[in-house]
Amino acid sequence: MQYCPKCGNKVKEDDKFCGKCGNTVERPNEDIRPLEGEESIEIVSSEGISTLERDRELSRLSGSKLEKYLTDGEKLFFTTKSPVQAGGEQQLHGYVTDSRVIFYGRKGFIIKSDRFIEIPFEQIKSYKMVETGTIFKKMQLEINDLRVDGSRSDILRLYKAIQTQKVA
Repeated sequence: MQYCPKCGNKVKEDDKFCGKCGNTVERPNEDIRPLEGEESIEIVSSEGISTLERDRELSRLSGSKLEKYLTDGEKLFFTTKSPVQAGGEQQLHGYVTDSRVIFYGRKGFIIKSDRFIEIPFEQIKSYKMVETGTIFKKMQLEINDLRVDGSRSDILRLYKAIQTQKVA
């Protein structure tokens, strides 16, 4: 099942336009493959992100140095748009792959150090989203004992990505 990159509405595989907003639905080109010996990182989204957004995600991922922590064949399904706070560590980006949830960031200006938290899906016993506040609402995601704070949209999308991959 594919989703419209503009409004998120479900579209059928043979649809060329979204039935809700009229946006053109892009189809991935199955014939394009990486050259032999060339590494590739595949970004797939249950939300059907556009090619332009996919290129931006690849560009941001390449700059983050996260790829050195991905295993061969591991597929990246989601990245947060803005940094989150996970386990007391600030300025981490959240990533969901086909096998785990990763929080990664780099610290320092001259001497850089990596900050890396991973939770394999088989080790996730519980995860829940909590909304707090009445006027100034905040969203938190709790994965086992790890608390993740961030923007409302990133926490919602992160929760949905975990839910989708955990079921798959």
